[in-house]
Amino acid sequence: MAALIKHASHPSPLQLVVNLPTLHAQETMRMSNVEKVSVALTPEMATMMREVVAAGEYASASEVMREALREWKFRRTQRELAVDELGRLWDEGIASGNAVDGSEAFARIKSKLDARIAERELR
Repeated sequence: MAALIKHASHPSPLQLVVNLPTLHAQETMRMSNVEKVSVALTPEMATMMREVVAAGEYASASEVMREALREWKFRRTQRELAVDELGRLWDEGIASGNAVDGSEAFARIKSKLDARIAERELR
């Protein structure tokens, strides 16, 4: 990683070299076995990728793609969990018995609550 530094007493910028491991270098160390693939992107996506790399948010386009794939995998996992939960709730609803009319059910609940309130008021 190199940085240009301007100092008032020096007319031209000085180059400062710092040897710190970047996120890219750290990830590369962890990735001993990688496969290169070619990906077709829309011009807008390619521009966004170049901009975030140029801004220093990512060390490389590969790093952008790896993060995008991690996010995609996370969303897929979350979606699978949600579908499983919906299935479980569906099964629970089916197992609970026949459906009842909503108006009738709420009328019964209201009646029970009114009775409890009246009972408390008598105490």
